[in-house]
Amino acid sequence: MTDRSAQLRHRHCGEIRRRRFTRRGYILVVVLGIAVVSLSTGIAYMEAHSSVMPEALNRVGGARARYLAESGIELASHYLGYPPDAVPLGDYWRGGNGLRIDGSADFINVAVAEEAGMPGIYVVDSVGVAHDIDDAVRGKLNVRARIMIPPKPIVRIPYAVQAGGNLTTEAPVTINGDLHVEGDLEVIGLFSGNVTATGTIKWSSPSVPDSLTENAPSVPTPLNDVTVYPTYIFNGMEYTAHSFILSTLDETQAGILNSALDSELDTNPGRVVVTPTGDLFMASNAELRGTLVVDGRLKFVPGALPGPSRITPQSGFPAVVTRQQIEVMDHNLSVDIVGSVVCQKIDFHGKDNLSFIIRGALVTTITDGLKNASGVGTSVTFDWDTDRSWYYDVSVQTRPPVTVLEWTD
Repeated sequence: MTDRSAQLRHRHCGEIRRRRFTRRGYILVVVLGIAVVSLSTGIAYMEAHSSVMPEALNRVGGARARYLAESGIELASHYLGYPPDAVPLGDYWRGGNGLRIDGSADFINVAVAEEAGMPGIYVVDSVGVAHDIDDAVRGKLNVRARIMIPPKPIVRIPYAVQAGGNLTTEAPVTINGDLHVEGDLEVIGLFSGNVTATGTIKWSSPSVPDSLTENAPSVPTPLNDVTVYPTYIFNGMEYTAHSFILSTLDETQAGILNSALDSELDTNPGRVVVTPTGDLFMASNAELRGTLVVDGRLKFVPGALPGPSRITPQSGFPAVVTRQQIEVMDHNLSVDIVGSVVCQKIDFHGKDNLSFIIRGALVTTITDGLKNASGVGTSVTFDWDTDRSWYYDVSVQTRPPVTVLEWTD
């Protein structure tokens, strides 16, 4: 092979090697370009979706916070209608902080206030706070609602004395407050207030009434129904009255009974005492802090010690409900009742030196509701008291629903 042939061969081989290296370079550039594009696309995708998880967690936290806040409004609506046992009678549930409705760290703060001058309308603020598993706050929402709670069913007596039949008030009787009679009325004793009767009125009293109306419209007379009290309904819950099995309530037994009522407030919040069918004798110097329900006649009698027989009920409950009449059985007795009394009638049997007072309201359901109050030195007084002249109607088992007037969040 000549030198020229060798040179041509080397030149040809060199070109082949250069072409191979050039193709390899192009491929590497293409691969690097694809890698750069893929990397750029991946980074762009990650940047575009990097906030999805936190945003999703925030949405879940916000939804849970709303659920909690709205649950607080529902809780307040329920407790305003049916207060927990810890709420005193006559008061309302005022809310609470850190309330939990499941096993999580989430909680509700609820504040309840009755609107000034608007009984039965309440403003409820509920704050729901939702947490992450690491206890960090993930969502928080405040909801405010104005809600109207229907009033509890009550019996309201706007009279010092309300008589379901003809009535005569004798000279020892003093009535401070309005008087209504279903029938004819004769007033001899002292009086201050307004007088209405569905029949005629004979006025023989030295007192001058504020007004006097004959042939007035009829007014329903509250019932002396003793059957609703052994098991009674209050705030939508069923409670059981205390059963007093003895026929005489003297000073000693009254002390024992009051202690028993103190220990039974969870099952008998109205401190209601019912007696077996028949008469109950209440002795002088005996004091009951509760409601006395007698399936018969209630008779006041002398006891071992002198002193007034006293009955003071729980607020919102009557003092005495008897299926028959109340009687004063002896001279020189003193009776002091603070609250509403519903009975057939009261018979004083003409006894002397009696002191008998009801501060609240008296309802008699039959004719001649006040009998024989003519004893020498006897004083019979009925003072109307707005705070003691009403009581819950424990025979009503259901209440109308709550009404939401406003809602903001």
